[in-house]
Amino acid sequence: MFRMRRRGLLSAAVAAACLLASWSGTTTAVNAAAVTQTPNAVRLQDGQLMVDGVPYKIKGLAYSPVPVGETVHDERGAQGDYFMPDYAYIWARDLPAIAAAGFNTLRLYSWNNAVDHSAFLDACAHFGLKLMLTYYVPPVLPAQQMSWDATAQQAVIDDFASSVARLGDHPAILMWSFGNELNGVWNGFKGAFDKQHCGGAWTNKGCENRADAQAKPGTDCFEPTNCVYSRMFAWFDLALASAKKDSTRPMTSTFADVDYLVSGNAASDKIPRFQSLLPNFDVIAIQLYRGASFGAFFNQFAAESSKPLIVGEYGVDAYSDPCGWQENGAVQPCTNYYGQLGAPGGSEDTGASFVGCKSPSGPNDPCLFPGVVTQSKWDVALTKEVLNAKSNIGGFLMSWHDERWKNVDTQDKCGKPYQNAEGSPTLEQCLTPGSKWYQDYAGYPNAAGCTWKAHISCSNYDTQQHDICGYFLLSAPDRYVNEAWFGLNGAEDCGSEFTDIHGGHRLSVLAPRPVLAALASNVFDSASTSSAAAKPKSCEDMRACYDCVRHYWNSEEQHAAAGVLAGFCDDACGLKFTGSGYVDLNAPDAPKPLTGGEGSSGSSTGSSGGDNTPPSSTDNGSTNTDNKDPSTTKNPPSDGGAEVGDGGGATNAPGTGKGNLSGNSSGAATASWPLRAASLLLAALSLIATRML
Repeated sequence: MFRMRRRGLLSAAVAAACLLASWSGTTTAVNAAAVTQTPNAVRLQDGQLMVDGVPYKIKGLAYSPVPVGETVHDERGAQGDYFMPDYAYIWARDLPAIAAAGFNTLRLYSWNNAVDHSAFLDACAHFGLKLMLTYYVPPVLPAQQMSWDATAQQAVIDDFASSVARLGDHPAILMWSFGNELNGVWNGFKGAFDKQHCGGAWTNKGCENRADAQAKPGTDCFEPTNCVYSRMFAWFDLALASAKKDSTRPMTSTFADVDYLVSGNAASDKIPRFQSLLPNFDVIAIQLYRGASFGAFFNQFAAESSKPLIVGEYGVDAYSDPCGWQENGAVQPCTNYYGQLGAPGGSEDTGASFVGCKSPSGPNDPCLFPGVVTQSKWDVALTKEVLNAKSNIGGFLMSWHDERWKNVDTQDKCGKPYQNAEGSPTLEQCLTPGSKWYQDYAGYPNAAGCTWKAHISCSNYDTQQHDICGYFLLSAPDRYVNEAWFGLNGAEDCGSEFTDIHGGHRLSVLAPRPVLAALASNVFDSASTSSAAAKPKSCEDMRACYDCVRHYWNSEEQHAAAGVLAGFCDDACGLKFTGSGYVDLNAPDAPKPLTGGEGSSGSSTGSSGGDNTPPSSTDNGSTNTDNKDPSTTKNPPSDGGAEVGDGGGATNAPGTGKGNLSGNSSGAATASWPLRAASLLLAALSLIATRML
């Protein structure tokens, strides 16, 4: 969701690292498989999406499979890019289950452009899944807005175009989105165009989110808005025009639902006013979080736009948080917490033990029900609206499973969460009247610097904890958004047996929530809900696949697992890479099939040149900075993570190097010194960038 804040690495760091990486020599073990391109297989016809000549409605799912205990905010980890072959055990867990549930399209938010992701695309195609790929555009910070000039803007366009060209018309790709919520003020593009071209008038007059009476022709904000939007939308469209030279796939840029894009007032709404500047937009995509229903929005959109609509994100979280209940409107900050004995609210349907609100607005007030009950009811109703609206070609429900890293940097938080309080008090001690911490955390104003509706444990950098950080939002069922609870599945860590030696490459076991079965039976009419693919897998169920992939990942490479691409884990994982052509099995450094006893439970060594250390860019690939188990981490790791919208993040900034579809290795058994040097330089420059930000 748009309230999350994440910072990317400086593009200069990425560009320098990828430049060095481009010097590394070719290797013989891993090649790019020959993929049959499918030009013009996806097209728009009379407002309808067609795939291979057949009408196609997007039954979409936001997909960012960050495991429990990991985060996108550490530049030495995966940064949300779990689409590389050393994470194939995650693909094996998720892709067949997603398809069995009735979804047909995944939305990805970002990945590392220096890595070839063709294997993941092939895996999606194998399970009948399409992809909407989001090209990550890093935000423009206030200090950078005056220097973010035409050269910088063109660099972003060029890198987007090269990213699209790299994959072309791969059969798994449905469409592209240039960025995510770039129209949101938090991403800085409006501010940059305003400062450089409009004299700051749009900002100085406070023109964001002005209703019709204050934004229509003749008002103070009408011309400043023209100035900002005409330049911003023209830049978006230029990016799409450039990328379309190398792909026939539909393209868009996904907008945040802000600043009256569509509201029934065509004279002031931004889509009807500026849509003529978007000729290369095949569809309009907007994230919509508007409550239990979209109301009149789809009819208003159809009246104001000539293009079809995609709902870029929608849905509700699975936690009923008393912090937002109407009866607690005066409570600030919020002192309830996850796991609090006897506390009201919560997620699971615990029957008679669930404690709802005392003053509901009526018998159906969501505060009377566990979060999973409301999530199921609302998500089913919203999905039906998305699929039935004539203006729509589909949408993406948020999201496949909970992501605990999202407790970092939410809108409502404390300057000093209780974990960092002097004396290391427990949360209970902070809330005990008379304690030396009570006024700091239970009073208002408080010395901990907590915003109005912050939970006193937030931001929480311990990604093993399932905290309830978020922000107040009237349209949410409980008037509170808990960022880490949007999953159709809960997630739990499988433990230290399922990690690399630095605490990365973790494995999570998923627990389906009621909404998953409700969608499959009531919306998608999926006949596969009782199939083996749809049944949740235990940690032990996934051990054989995990151990096989672990056997082949390689510390010297950029997330390599050549044996996986050779098909040696197909049987264990239910994947299909045998005969794919990725690996030259006759090469001297080619991986070898597993033999008896190799890759067994608890193995601490790899093979094929690997040593079971993670494929990180430095000698320390942990998701925390001191090689301890992430559950012991109190302080934030260095923030090198990138914007993912709401799904994971990965470096994808202007200047990233070319991919490996030319046959250069993305997963060979050995790495040349320039690649290792590039990785070290990237880590160093990223650390500098983090300190600057």
